[in-house]
Amino acid sequence: MKKESGLSMVGAVIAVLVIIAIVATGIIIANTRNDENKDIDIKSDMVLIQGKVKLLKKESVAKNDESCIIGANLNQTGSDLIVNYFKTLGIIEEADYEKYYRIDDEALEVMKLDVRNQPESLYLANYETGEVIITKGFNGMYKLSDILKADEAKKKDTENKTE
Repeated sequence: MKKESGLSMVGAVIAVLVIIAIVATGIIIANTRNDENKDIDIKSDMVLIQGKVKLLKKESVAKNDESCIIGANLNQTGSDLIVNYFKTLGIIEEADYEKYYRIDDEALEVMKLDVRNQPESLYLANYETGEVIITKGFNGMYKLSDILKADEAKKKDTENKTE
């Protein structure tokens, strides 16, 4: 009788399970990195918009001309579903609606920014304060100032843990 060499059925099943586990882990790591990159992109886009908004506000003051302000005032957005839904969240006081402008993709092009709104979301900007908001939310936050504060707190937390 010949002795057979090779993997037994149990060995083959174990090998397949190990391969599946490795592939699944790789997919999870790739998705996590993709989400982290998307988060960085959103924050970067918001900072770019904030910089442009501040620049346009200074230009408006220097020229004494409000036509430098780009976007539709929230009081004039009418039946915009995204903005109307966002208003129901109460992130902005109703009295402050007149200070915020809807920055859609067309406004971003006029601003000459290589930025686009996220799906089913818009950026809103306050030209007086430079505050930028994303209507879809970002890790439970909407305002750029809150996002940056959270990042700073996380950074300090990490520094304290390493000391």
